[in-house]
Amino acid sequence: MKVKNVLTVFAMTLLLSGCVVYSFYPLYTSDDLFANNILTGNWKDGDGAHWSFEHPVLNDKDKLKTDSTSYLLTVVQKDSVKQEFSVHIVKLGGHYFLDFYLSDFLGDEDLTLASFHTIPVHTFAKLTISENQLQINWFDQNWLEDLIRVC
Repeated sequence: MKVKNVLTVFAMTLLLSGCVVYSFYPLYTSDDLFANNILTGNWKDGDGAHWSFEHPVLNDKDKLKTDSTSYLLTVVQKDSVKQEFSVHIVKLGGHYFLDFYLSDFLGDEDLTLASFHTIPVHTFAKLTISENQLQINWFDQNWLEDLIRVC
């Protein structure tokens, strides 16, 4: 393994320790999912990356069928690095939450959103929707641990 790769993995480990909440298990069960078009479309974030959400097409006994309870997210960074995620929306306590799961790890040299998914894990974020704007807030793992301890 190259030294740069070792340093990248080390840096990702440090970042994962406090930047995002991750889990080997999804935030949802099949009963929690609902058909929606909340995310459908193309979005641009503050760093210039383009986010494209579309419902995946499934092959159901030789018929093509759209899964309207999930999304295929394609993120293209300014440097043309492309990442794909499976994303599900869950509504809990009147709030929307997102569950991201990397569809295909590309092994990028630079730290990107895909870099936080070096092993097959789910990452969670809160979704806030306003006029023509989506706000995705990543959870701080320490905050979540403290919240769980209180309960």
